[in-house]
Amino acid sequence: MMESLECGFCLSKIVNRKSYRKVNSEEFSCALKTIGLEQSTINIVCTNCFNRLYKLKIFDNDVKDKIVKLIHGKEALVQTLRDMPGVKRSSSITPTQSGLHLK
Repeated sequence: MMESLECGFCLSKIVNRKSYRKVNSEEFSCALKTIGLEQSTINIVCTNCFNRLYKLKIFDNDVKDKIVKLIHGKEALVQTLRDMPGVKRSSSITPTQSGLHLK
């Protein structure tokens, strides 16, 4: 028999072994910080809450990836414009960075 467990998020009863997941705080640290749980004491969640937490984690990664792609695209466009003959002749133009940096 399984001991009585409940989800750390929605507090619903966990009915069998296949209806819950253990949450690794290292793997989901960014997602947990997003919802305001710096030091999480939540170890077990139901599959519905786990799926939501996983989607949040994936969403954060997708946002970072898109920002990096946009920065690279901007830098390539700026370099293309700087390499144009009219811009190269002008001595008043100095190269600058995009100003956006990701950690």
